[in-house]
Amino acid sequence: MAEAAVAAVNLGASVIGFIGLTGQILQGCQFVCGCLDDIKGAPMELQNFIDQVKSFESGIRSFRYSLEKAAKSIDISLLEEKIKLSLKLGQSTIRDLRDLVNNHKHNGKRDWWKGIKFAKKKNIFTKYVNRLNQVKIALICAQSNLSKYFRLLVSEKRWSLTNLVLSP
Repeated sequence: MAEAAVAAVNLGASVIGFIGLTGQILQGCQFVCGCLDDIKGAPMELQNFIDQVKSFESGIRSFRYSLEKAAKSIDISLLEEKIKLSLKLGQSTIRDLRDLVNNHKHNGKRDWWKGIKFAKKKNIFTKYVNRLNQVKIALICAQSNLSKYFRLLVSEKRWSLTNLVLSP
């Protein structure tokens, strides 16, 4: 009995940790978007990049919702490693992006974003778009596995209830 209680606390803690990590990633996305949205007359590459970050942010919000839903009803121990890896990848990508924006923003100039040479801009934005896409794919896989696992457990519970009700 005590082992089950400890296991439940550990599982709840891991889900809460994952939800906290999604919160950190969302804060980073909001910081980056907030800084980049302020740029007047931004080139198309930068505007497209902002859209990519916002799309990523939307995906993180969806994943967070799935985690919150899972926390209430299922044991995700089989999926923990995959979830952890995808969120850590997202966290490092957003942290690096936040550092890039922060380093250039705090140079005291209004047009701070021009400090990144134009030839480098495309490469930098492409690099981060690629990283964001990798994280999106990892999150989609983890969320898909979470959804499948949730549906499987729900169908098993229905089957058990049906057998219980129909048994003599």
